[in-house]
Amino acid sequence: MNGNIWSECLAIALLLLSVGHVDAQITGKPLAHARIVGTVLNQQGHPLKNIFVHAVLERTGTYMPTVDSNEAGHFVIENLEPGTYDIFGESDAAGYPNTALPFYTNENPIKVTLGTFSTATIVLVLGPRAGVLRGTVLDKTKGTAIVSQHAPHFIVRKGSNPEDSIEFVGPAKFRWLIPPATDVTLEVFAEGYKPWVYSDTSNSSRPILFRLESGEEKILNMELEPETARISP
Repeated sequence: MNGNIWSECLAIALLLLSVGHVDAQITGKPLAHARIVGTVLNQQGHPLKNIFVHAVLERTGTYMPTVDSNEAGHFVIENLEPGTYDIFGESDAAGYPNTALPFYTNENPIKVTLGTFSTATIVLVLGPRAGVLRGTVLDKTKGTAIVSQHAPHFIVRKGSNPEDSIEFVGPAKFRWLIPPATDVTLEVFAEGYKPWVYSDTSNSSRPILFRLESGEEKILNMELEPETARISP
């Protein structure tokens, strides 16, 4: 009797595996039953809540659905297909940039390789926090925030390698995260205004470097000069 029950259970298990295999062949997608569980900590080892955690499938560069860490810093990313994933955490509000972007250095990236039904447990340590650059882009003639059809365009470049840059597009009243302890330049473009650069007052067209330390905040109000209207001959 026990032998019969065992045979029946084995047959059911094989049938389920066969159905899953056939389903995967029909859809053309691998089974997605793996998961990643973990805890987000700061550099002092304290848990961080409300951190967006990303898992990026290396093979395709696809971002899996983002999850948030809870009060204890814990998170779970489920329904993952087999493969190797890069794990990143970010929180703009808390000053932690998305280190999946190459402009922000990630010295200790986490890679996880998952099988079909596997679970990986990780500790994701974030830091250091970025510097925060905030302020308002102003119309120099009016002294008020600029108003244009398209939002201002900001370009931040690393002084050590100007080709290493990041671009932000956002409102006249802005807040951007800057890599800490890194010399950078800043350019701003807005429709209907002359380009603006962070520069020495003696030469407004030549950029100069500035840097923000981890957690430092700099307020910068930029006065953009309107372009001179062209008069048709």
